[in-house]
Amino acid sequence: MIYSRRRLFGLSLAAVATTATGTEALAKAAHHAKHSVTKHAAAHSVHGHASHNVHLAKAHCHTAHGHHPTLAKNVTRRGVAKPYLAKNFATGEANCAVRKVSLRNLHTEECLDTVYFEDGRYIPDAMQKVRHVLRDFRNGAQHEIEPQLIDLLDTIRARTGTHQPFHVISGYRSPQTNAMLQDEHEHSGVATHSLHMQGEAIDIRLPDVALDHLRNAAFGLQRGGVGYYPASNFVHVDVGDVRHWGFSA
Repeated sequence: MIYSRRRLFGLSLAAVATTATGTEALAKAAHHAKHSVTKHAAAHSVHGHASHNVHLAKAHCHTAHGHHPTLAKNVTRRGVAKPYLAKNFATGEANCAVRKVSLRNLHTEECLDTVYFEDGRYIPDAMQKVRHVLRDFRNGAQHEIEPQLIDLLDTIRARTGTHQPFHVISGYRSPQTNAMLQDEHEHSGVATHSLHMQGEAIDIRLPDVALDHLRNAAFGLQRGGVGYYPASNFVHVDVGDVRHWGFSA
């Protein structure tokens, strides 16, 4: 088919007009979509979608310090670093709250008051200090202390409302000391495979909290073993299986 120059010129103008109209329509559609998204986001803010805001806050809390949102570092008993979930064991959720521990070793009179967890991770230097204060005072032997044990103390502190450091009767116990205590005190209840030897148990009391209240607070958490020793004035807590002895639940 043959068209005249005038006809071809007319067709070209029509094509240009059509293209311009299409472009304008697309621009209007994009503007409308953007406006709708903005209104939707504003509606979320106005009507308080807290879960979304909390998620963003948590992400900022961890990433601002260069940490993975949920993973922190723990140290195995062989000294090899391994990743694990840093949780608030009271709620079971990962978080970046500050956690403190206050200890007084009654055998060495050493005291420790330190932040051991911050920005979603356990602080290695603070955990090393905990390990030192909770060492076997009889022979100086040290062992890694399970972070969950210190988390348990932090939760007990909050639940009891204490303003005093935990008085430590026994922290880490070396195999040699454990065997000696079994021989000296045949009926003391010292376990052959005591969790004290794994850095997962501690014997404590609080000067400003009644011993039975401390016992009840620990047992109510259901996060491990609780032993009640009123004659010796201490409560045993550990992060092993949930169980109790020395009292009726």
